[in-house]
Amino acid sequence: MKKILVFIIIITITQAVFANEKDDYTAITKLSAQKKKTELKKSIADFRKKYPNSTYKPDISMIEGDNITDPDAALIKYRAIVAGYPNYSGRELAQKRVCEILELESNWNELYLEANKSIKLFPKGAYINYFKIMLIKSSLATGSLKITEAECENLLGQKLSVDDECLVLKYQSKLLKRKYGYSNNYFYILSKLWTAALNTENMPATIFLLGDYYQNVEDYDKAWSAYSDCVKKYPQSPEAKTASVKIKELTKYAPEKVAYAPAVDILKSPQDNGKKQSMTKNTYYSVMIGPFKDIKQANRIKKLLDIDDFQKIFKSNNQFHICIGRSNKINVITDIKIRLAEEFEMMGEIVKIESTNNTFYIYEVD
Repeated sequence: MKKILVFIIIITITQAVFANEKDDYTAITKLSAQKKKTELKKSIADFRKKYPNSTYKPDISMIEGDNITDPDAALIKYRAIVAGYPNYSGRELAQKRVCEILELESNWNELYLEANKSIKLFPKGAYINYFKIMLIKSSLATGSLKITEAECENLLGQKLSVDDECLVLKYQSKLLKRKYGYSNNYFYILSKLWTAALNTENMPATIFLLGDYYQNVEDYDKAWSAYSDCVKKYPQSPEAKTASVKIKELTKYAPEKVAYAPAVDILKSPQDNGKKQSMTKNTYYSVMIGPFKDIKQANRIKKLLDIDDFQKIFKSNNQFHICIGRSNKINVITDIKIRLAEEFEMMGEIVKIESTNNTFYIYEVD
């Protein structure tokens, strides 16, 4: 009976110790959330003395790292977690913190090494796309352009969030601008970025990049129009201030407001000899937007458009466009184009569509 009683007492004491340990750890997390750094530092020191073999050791180190203001000291802390706790559930997050600090410090050589290391350590981890994007950014910064190009192509061939896709396209555009300048290749990537960025927080940066492109190819009307939209629609964005300066630079060209969204590829009929097409029951005007990289993206944009009118997706040269509206009166289609620009920030082109036996010929409208 005495043995059983002693055993019960030992279990009760052990449970109380574990309960106290958990309570003490919870108190530390609260101090961290409240940013009470002095009290936090003391509580962590006391915790380590009280529970030298605690299972919370890596968690305590993570909290320490998150509250260190010296980036170099934080790096040491996070790297120690990655190296010292191979089975810790937060190990990948600690490695992500390492990359975040190196990115903030613009330490591109170290970031390049750590991004490669991260991909090898966590090939199927929750932050794998982040690590790959950091490899793209650091390889571009260090001049390893073949790596940048290959990794961009690799990531763009995978399913990405909208923000990740926009980031990769931005770095790909920087790569092409560095290699070819303000070329058609560069503009093509900007057009893909425009499509990906629609109705997202990436729009102001994308509009600014388009303005910069048009300014450098001396298309001043489009440049001024893009910069103006950046300032008017996104006045709080980081790009708006620079866009305001650019607008002043362009005033000497007396620019006019025009559509500046990337132009679409137009299908030409083999029978088109430059003659004006007469309107028939199978010929109508419409507004075309795009290009979109795949049918899923085209369908996603189509669903976003709250327009109760004809909408059809067309494929051309492995790209997709959406035609919105169907009328033989061009003023009706012009109204739809204006609505697209004002309500959805989508700049479309008015086209004429001729259908014959399920074959569609799409013409530019002068």
